[in-house]
Amino acid sequence: MIINRITFKTILPIWRDYLWKDRSSEIKPVSSITFNGDIDMDIYKNEPSFFSLMNKNEIVGVISGFLTSKSDYRCRGIFIFPKYRKQSLSKMLFNSCVNEAMNEKCQRLWSLPRKSAYYAYKKFGFKRTSSWTDEYEFGPNCFVEYLIK
Repeated sequence: MIINRITFKTILPIWRDYLWKDRSSEIKPVSSITFNGDIDMDIYKNEPSFFSLMNKNEIVGVISGFLTSKSDYRCRGIFIFPKYRKQSLSKMLFNSCVNEAMNEKCQRLWSLPRKSAYYAYKKFGFKRTSSWTDEYEFGPNCFVEYLIK
C-alpha cells in the first residue's frame, strides 16, 4: 500500500458519502477551529494537503492536514473503508500528516476525533487534552495532540 497526494475534489465524495454522511454544514477543505477551540478565519488562507492510502488502484483510506497556527498542524477527515479496518493502516495516514507538519516546522499535530475513532488516535500516540464534548457535529469529540520531536 502506498500514500498518494490527492485533491479536495477526490476526497470530497468520500467525506460526503461515508465520513460525514448527512452532514448539515458545508464540507470545506479546511476548518476554522483552532487547537484551543477558538475560531480563526485566517486558517482558510492556509493550503491544505490531502492524502489517500492506495491498494493498487483502490482507495483504502483518506486524511487531510493543514496549518492552524505557526506551530500547530491539524489532521482532519481520516476515513478508512470498513473492509480495511483493524489492520493499523491509520498509522500510515497519520504519518503523512506528521511529515507535513514537520515540513511546516510545527511542534504539534492535533485533531478533534469522534469517540468512535479515538482508539486509532490513542494507538498512534495522540494524547487527549480535553473532555468529551457534543459541541461539534458527529460528536462526542475531544481534542487530541501529538507532539513532534
